[in-house]
Amino acid sequence: MTRKTLERVGRTAVAAFLCACVTACASGPTHPDGWAPVGKGVWTSGTQRYQLVTQPYSGDLKALGGQAVVNMVMATKSRFVGSRPYPGCPGLGIILTFDVRGAAPRVVQEIMSIREGQATTITYTREASAPDDAAATKAITAMTCHVGG
Repeated sequence: MTRKTLERVGRTAVAAFLCACVTACASGPTHPDGWAPVGKGVWTSGTQRYQLVTQPYSGDLKALGGQAVVNMVMATKSRFVGSRPYPGCPGLGIILTFDVRGAAPRVVQEIMSIREGQATTITYTREASAPDDAAATKAITAMTCHVGG
């Protein structure tokens, strides 16, 4: 091999190594530990549901959140409770909260973040009387804040 070829191979190997390191450091659990998968990107535990969707997106969090509010209220006739920065990493994610009334009142939280042209939306549903699940919170924080598990 020529020196130029060796340098190119070396640069490629270094780039691949760095990419693997960044991915390993920036990824944590994608779903709550111990929850059962029930479909692509969907897990459940008892009456709780966790759905993860990642798709290309070129806008900002404000626009993404605004559209999510409209979609949720129209689709479920739920009541929008409010929005706030995601507490684990303000500036990287937002959390929208909805009340869904009916025979089994529920709380629906939509947590969103945008990174490198990809929007990640996690929809977490639980009974209104139940506290947030620790495994769900850990997975949400890992996905929203891009931290390891």
